[in-house]
Amino acid sequence: MEQVDKVGGITRKLMHVTRYKTKIYLDQQIIDIDQSSDR
Repeated sequence: MEQVDKVGGITRKLMHVTRYKTKIYLDQQIIDIDQSSDR
């Protein structure tokens, strides 16, 4: 159940992306979901 809740939180963030922010991860740029979402 804990993992289901975690996936649900990520899904809600993805549904509320309002801007495009990136961060460096393993020498590449990826979308920073926490900074890009208004939730």
